[in-house]
Amino acid sequence: MTEISTDDRFQTLDGMELNEVHDGYVIYDNDNERVHYLNSTAAIVYQMSDGKHSVDDIASLLKLAFELDEDVDVADTVKQMLEAGLICRVE
Repeated sequence: MTEISTDDRFQTLDGMELNEVHDGYVIYDNDNERVHYLNSTAAIVYQMSDGKHSVDDIASLLKLAFELDEDVDVADTVKQMLEAGLICRVE
């Protein structure tokens, strides 16, 4: 099982065809011939997976963007993207 720390940073992988739709992204993984649908929240997580922003940075932005009172946990979303081969951990 992959552990995700709030300090971890991730980046998107090459070989993806990104298509914006009205409520998120449709991503075609050319190498594996797979299609992924990301809702609007997951699309923000994907966009911010640029190697510069930590999981905590992304969670803070989502909390601010959606004007939430509670902290946001993006670890599950990051884990799913990691396991789907959309992003990789930056060391």
